[in-house]
Amino acid sequence: MVPNQKWADTIRMAKARELDVISAMESEERKEYLSFTHNYFEVPIVIVTRKSHEDIESPADLQGQRIAIASGYGFTEELKAQYPDLDYREVETATEGLRGVSLGKYDAIVESFATSNYKMVELGLSNLKINGDTNLLMRLGLAVRKDWPELVSILNKTMDAIPASELNAIKQKWLTAPDTESRDSSLSLSVDEKAWIEKHPIVKVGVDPVFAPLEFQDQKGHHKGISADFLALISNRTGIKFQPSKNLSWTQIQTGVRERNLDMFSAVTRTAEREQYALYTQPYINLPLMIFAREEQPYLTDMSELNYGKTAIVKGYAVIPMVEEDYPEIEIVQVDDVQSALQALASGQVDYYIDSLLTTSHHIQELGYANVKVAGETPYRFPMSMA
Repeated sequence: MVPNQKWADTIRMAKARELDVISAMESEERKEYLSFTHNYFEVPIVIVTRKSHEDIESPADLQGQRIAIASGYGFTEELKAQYPDLDYREVETATEGLRGVSLGKYDAIVESFATSNYKMVELGLSNLKINGDTNLLMRLGLAVRKDWPELVSILNKTMDAIPASELNAIKQKWLTAPDTESRDSSLSLSVDEKAWIEKHPIVKVGVDPVFAPLEFQDQKGHHKGISADFLALISNRTGIKFQPSKNLSWTQIQTGVRERNLDMFSAVTRTAEREQYALYTQPYINLPLMIFAREEQPYLTDMSELNYGKTAIVKGYAVIPMVEEDYPEIEIVQVDDVQSALQALASGQVDYYIDSLLTTSHHIQELGYANVKVAGETPYRFPMSMA
């Protein structure tokens, strides 16, 4: 296995017989140096855009727009033959293309349904959607070096012998987004852990009320969001009753956990300061941090471009000391919450805002800030844990 390999390099290595077998679509050019098994997988090729994009019926609707396509993919030549006048922009990987669409560098990407569905969840690209079909299929088989016909025969016979139920189970596993995969529900707790639960049946949780969709409070004050669903699963399996805080700011929540008026965070990023008073679980979601700006502002290619304006960040966010250390020239304006930051940005009180794509995109759509856009990437991520 060759991990993290770019597709163009994979094809080059297969052609040079540095790889013996690859998974690929059959083409006349590839048949010159590879022999193909039966197809084992067919998946639709779809069009992915930002959620704000109008509905698309076919690739013809993308006339005049920037379309990302991964270089070397088997379906791209078929797409170009059917729609030769579109503005194609080649990218090296689906990840590069999807992030480019999310940031506004491209208007759409044409990619397989399976890859798009999986990567949008894995990368936290909540402002994207599958918006249309191309009527093309990615038909995948195993491609073997030309001088090994025996292996092609072995692979075909083996695949033909696999029951349909097992093939469907494989497809179900990998066509499901990462966060929705089924997991083993069994739980084995030690004697000490069970005794701890008996002694602490109620755990007070610090919940950010305006950090949707990761966590928030609805109009009735109920804890909702991704962290709430995780805690509900844990409660069902352990019997622990989680009691969420209400109407506390993020700064107040940190103080509450530090002073032990609250028992835990439900969604927090690890910092050296917090490690002095909290223990962390493994991260359950990893959020990329983006730069947001008003619609008329240009896209940014480097964090140093923030030196020429004011940048809002929510008070207490772990990224503040990181930015202060890495980019001391950036003028940071600390605000109370996401809503305050977006209001300040939209009204011109600040020029930029740094936060996660997942939560900020949700608030932009919910609050109707049509003049705010993603304007660039940061080198930072929020690996969110409980603590």
